[in-house]
Amino acid sequence: MRDGNRESEITRIKRAVIKKLYSDPDIIEMLNNPEIDPDCPDTAEFTSIFPYIRIPGVQEEEKCYIGVKLSIPEMRYRDYQNLNDVVIKGYLTVAVICHNNMLRVPGQKGTRVDIIGGDIAEQLNFCKDFGFTLKLLSDLEDIMSDAYYSRVQQYTITFPNNTDGGRKRFR
Repeated sequence: MRDGNRESEITRIKRAVIKKLYSDPDIIEMLNNPEIDPDCPDTAEFTSIFPYIRIPGVQEEEKCYIGVKLSIPEMRYRDYQNLNDVVIKGYLTVAVICHNNMLRVPGQKGTRVDIIGGDIAEQLNFCKDFGFTLKLLSDLEDIMSDAYYSRVQQYTITFPNNTDGGRKRFR
């Protein structure tokens, strides 16, 4: 049976980013989800903060979500000529998806997706807590559906490849 404690580099990075997000009490407050225990913010993981970008299945559900996605468009192996085998470049995408009825936040300036997006950018842009630096590349808002609105941020990351040309890093 597969060892349940073994995790890929991608999983490790996404889990570290998610932990940083749910450790921010302002983000937890703005998610406004009664299923999240503020005294135990890790309850936000798989409740309102997901390691993938999730569009809610029930359109009438008035909730706010954060999804985290990590993409590495070019794998860096030593076998391929002219590719950099020292570093890997990737893109971390963080999407804030919010039901239209929750966009307005009483007593706050801005929409819920903009407020949460600003809090996320404060936490992640130029953050060096993960062994590499995240840099905000884009910050776009969009309509996800008739019921949901979103703000999607993309960060660039560059991190070291392992000594085996990346073969063991991503399994």
